[in-house]
Formats: sequence, structure tokens, C-alpha cells
Amino acid sequence: MNKPPGEWRRSSFCQSGECITVTASRLHADLIYIGRELDGERCRGQLTVTRAEFAAFLAGAKDGQFDDLAVTP
Repeated sequence: MNKPPGEWRRSSFCQSGECITVTASRLHADLIYIGRELDGERCRGQLTVTRAEFAAFLAGAKDGQFDDLAVTP
């Protein structure tokens, strides 16, 4: 699923109203912004990472390396 840079998105698994959001930079092709959303409103501040850093994190998440940090529903 490709979306245009600058369009914030969140996981379809996020149902609590407290979600992490991500978007690609419109100006810098190598940057990803990570933010927060509370009750449908974006919070101020964001973390900026490179696509390589983001890919490494996603690979670790898919591998289960952060499962112990998740809240069990």
C-alpha cells in the first residue's frame, strides 16, 4: 500500500485511540517521521528516522523482538 508522502497513517490494529502514526517526508526521500495520535488528534512532536533505521525496526518487530513490550489485550 503506497500513500503519498506527508499523509499520516496508523495501523489498522490500533483501536484504543492511542496510536503511533508514520509518514514519509515530502522533502527528503530517505526520512520517515513517527508521531502519536490520541483520540484522533495528532500530538505535537515527532521522531525522525531514516528508511534504513525504520526497515531495521520493522524487521525486528516482525521477528517478535519487541513482543514483550506490548500490552496484552
